[in-house]
Amino acid sequence: MCIRDRYQRRVRGVSFGDMQIHEHCHGKSRVRVARRWVDNAGMEHFMELTADVMTYSQATTPSYTEGDNSMVVATDTCKNIAYHVMKESMCTSPEHFAAAYAQKFLALYSFIHRVETTVEEVVWTRMLTDGQPHNHAFSRGSGQERYTANAVAQRNGSLTVESGVRGLSLLKTTRSSWTHFHTDEMRTLGDAHERMLATELTATWRYAELPTMDQFVAIRTAVRKQLLDGFSGPAATGVHSVGVQKSLHDMGQAVLSNVPNVSWLMLNAPNIHFIPAPALAAVGKYKFEDDVFLPTDEPRGNIRLVLTQQPRAKL
Repeated sequence: MCIRDRYQRRVRGVSFGDMQIHEHCHGKSRVRVARRWVDNAGMEHFMELTADVMTYSQATTPSYTEGDNSMVVATDTCKNIAYHVMKESMCTSPEHFAAAYAQKFLALYSFIHRVETTVEEVVWTRMLTDGQPHNHAFSRGSGQERYTANAVAQRNGSLTVESGVRGLSLLKTTRSSWTHFHTDEMRTLGDAHERMLATELTATWRYAELPTMDQFVAIRTAVRKQLLDGFSGPAATGVHSVGVQKSLHDMGQAVLSNVPNVSWLMLNAPNIHFIPAPALAAVGKYKFEDDVFLPTDEPRGNIRLVLTQQPRAKL
């Protein structure tokens, strides 16, 4: 019996009275894979990824309703495919791998109609020795920054890719305030004309046109630069922030203005608070002079902004 006949036989009878399967999928999570390669100049490169994959197929419905696993691609097989994809596609970015990983399932299994992949890259930074980029040595700081990618590949040939940066820690020690916000009987927080501003930013963006696989690294670098520059301002003077909301808008505008292929951008910025150290006031020995703080992020505010722009006309 051919796969199509088996599929058609199995999709019947998925409703049970008033109960029915609305959706099902399966895959593998936290698949870790790394790649080393050498460019034409002899420089070593390294990339470490963690991937999740979910596959969608009506042909696997009987595994839920009848215990028939004959059309189920085992999650262990899903893991194995990741290493073949990395070897065959020679991926150089999480976006490249997310897209190739998703498309590989459609190429291998005609009964799968949709695949979703989520990929995170651990950021290894090339070391500098006497001011020069090292040929093959890298370091990874203690920060939580990750480069992210999500891809959705479908049987009709469509492919969408979403890029991002997660855990980008940002801090300004001055030139930030939070004043003139709404007042009612529930307000206890006073105006802050001078404060620290810190967050662990997550940025996610989509494209007007899908870039080629060799463009993703440059685009991410450009987006990240605009976010950093928009947050910090000029090196000598900085830029004053009247609130996270306004800072996010300025940062987002910089990205959309300077990276025109980005059509949708979401910025999520939870507060990291640095409050005057309470022990100073409690003991009364020293006066607080904007110098000793208690770091805390619980509870914390969370500010989110989504910006869009229409694709720019081509001349």
